[in-house]
Amino acid sequence: MAHVYWMLVGNRQASSSRIHGYRIHDFLLDRGWRSEILFGPPRWTWDPPLDGKDFVECSVFEPGDVVVCQKLRGPRIQSALDTLRSLGVQTVYLDCDLPIKLPEAQMASEVVCSSEYLAEEYRRNGIVRVTCIPDAYEWEIGRSRDSDTTRLCGVWFGSWTRKRREEVGSLRNLIETTMPNWTLVTVSDHPDADFKWDLNTASTTIADCDFAVIPGSDDPRAFAKSSNRAVQAMALSLPVLAYPIPAYCDVIEHGRNGFLCRTPEDWQNALRTLADPSERQRISESAYRYARRYFSVARIGGQWEDLLERLGCAPAQAARAAPDDARKANLRKLRRRAHYRIVAAHARILAASATP
Repeated sequence: MAHVYWMLVGNRQASSSRIHGYRIHDFLLDRGWRSEILFGPPRWTWDPPLDGKDFVECSVFEPGDVVVCQKLRGPRIQSALDTLRSLGVQTVYLDCDLPIKLPEAQMASEVVCSSEYLAEEYRRNGIVRVTCIPDAYEWEIGRSRDSDTTRLCGVWFGSWTRKRREEVGSLRNLIETTMPNWTLVTVSDHPDADFKWDLNTASTTIADCDFAVIPGSDDPRAFAKSSNRAVQAMALSLPVLAYPIPAYCDVIEHGRNGFLCRTPEDWQNALRTLADPSERQRISESAYRYARRYFSVARIGGQWEDLLERLGCAPAQAARAAPDDARKANLRKLRRRAHYRIVAAHARILAASATP
């Protein structure tokens, strides 16, 4: 009986694995699919400690199964993809960042990208079966905006890099210069952030602010990003001011449900518009409605269901099937093998670092 298996680069703390993998896996389970997390390591792992030989020896997969590989790359995952193809198993290569992973994509039955820009990069390099499935937001909060216009607080949230720190620093200076009583706070796992990223509190920390900012650049890596951060802020009823990368241009209608800001003058004009409480409330409501309509997990999960059914997997027959004890035992064996190898590899790293 057909199963969906997920091989991820990280655990639920890793945003890409959580958003693209675990959340869709949970959605499929709720919908009656037989979905399993085959590999979700405690630490970010590019090439899993399993290859095609392991897949053959453990006898987990059957024709009609679908295996989703999220961003994994390297000789072992290539061996695994080759073996799965020989076993009649459909594979999906899931990616959200440049550079493209062409060797892995060429071996997959289908490539799924979280932005149309990235999908087009794969197509430009000869990959024909490419689907764009955007990210679903994680949290939603509908609320009215505070009418106080004297001390608004903006928020930036995400992974902290040197380039992003420079972008946020420049934008903070611009905000404080344009609106002297306004502030900008940051939410990240970086120690210099104003608020430490925590899955249990991030949604309320972000939603307590008055607007969200997403600076950026014309770097191709930035252009390939998904709309996730903008959509997530919109689902929390925040007006969004974002640099116009393609994914943000797809979801933000300037002046209606957010702002696209390229030049300092663009940012300043958007900030001045937000100073009007009625405009802030109008944009907040429009952003929230848009996010709920197009980016709920039900809508995005439905797109995954369509893809899986197109690959020959279906929830109805999986929901009626009795658990396969032999397959479950083989799956446990395969997971244990991966776990032991990860532990051993980590021990070798620690030993090497302790050697004088």
